[in-house]
Amino acid sequence: PLRSSRLLKSMDHASSTKHESRSRQAYELEGLKVKVPQSFLDIGFKRQLPWLKASDMIRTMALHDKLDDCLFGGMGLDGLREFWHRFKKIWPMHPVYRDHEEELASCIPIYFHADEGRYLKREQILIFNFQSVLGKGTSMMAAKDNPECQGVNFLGSSYATRFLLATLLSQHYRKKTRMGTG
Repeated sequence: PLRSSRLLKSMDHASSTKHESRSRQAYELEGLKVKVPQSFLDIGFKRQLPWLKASDMIRTMALHDKLDDCLFGGMGLDGLREFWHRFKKIWPMHPVYRDHEEELASCIPIYFHADEGRYLKREQILIFNFQSVLGKGTSMMAAKDNPECQGVNFLGSSYATRFLLATLLSQHYRKKTRMGTG
């Protein structure tokens, strides 16, 4: 059975019985729940926007020995060093080599991503997340065929490769227009 099958069964049961709030306990039982400090941004609302800083999340992953699983694609520090070695061949003048040459082995390359989707009531929601650049590759496994190819972050569970930073409902960022005013 999959390592995650107990968690998936628990999550499915919680969903089918309308007890989604119990998901938190399921994550905790599987050792997947950690405390990340919450931050707040003033973006002009009555209340500040709660969000999770990527740096706080990465620090928490490091404290719980999850960097390799979540951000290094299972390749460890050697994989991180190899990434920067290969990246330099493509982008030798990138500022990271000028500004962080000494601590490059501790610089973790990540992508920030924002996308709009829909939530339960069919309202739009803006989602901010990040993911590691490093990964286990793609289903085509180009890295196997070409030793110079770096594995990208497309394989594996999105629970272990994509990390939510903040969400924002559309009612907070869309201006309501009146009929005829465009």
